[in-house]
Amino acid sequence: MTTTPQPRKRPVLAALGILGALTLALLAVVAIIGATSDPPAASPGTTPAAASPAATPAAGDFKLTPKVTEEKCYGEAGCAVTFHPEVTYTGPALDAGTRWRVTYEVTGVADEPRAGRLDMTGGEADTRDEHVRTPRKGAKIGIKVTGVAKR
Repeated sequence: MTTTPQPRKRPVLAALGILGALTLALLAVVAIIGATSDPPAASPGTTPAAASPAATPAAGDFKLTPKVTEEKCYGEAGCAVTFHPEVTYTGPALDAGTRWRVTYEVTGVADEPRAGRLDMTGGEADTRDEHVRTPRKGAKIGIKVTGVAKR
């Protein structure tokens, strides 16, 4: 009868021991880095600076300009005009995670004033095409911001 040699268990145990030691070393390094990365304490007699509040835009911080993309005129019946508001924002930097609703009035159109709205997040405006009637070809369309509210 022949005996089959038994596999060696020592290399497997050694590999597990090395893996365990590396894991403990990595945890120790993470703990040291975490302990040394705390913010510096305020010196005696001073208070830490408060986080600055998020900027709140005002209606005057926005300028809306109508960009006409299509105009079809029908003689004395006036014109059908498609435009979208181009937004210029000049206020304090806005938080990228906060959405603002900007409301406005469109003038120079039939049945004026016409209400409109757009959303602003960070520095990006979400505008939509507006479809209006004007009394004549080339009528000047104006846009006035009437309010800004957090969404």
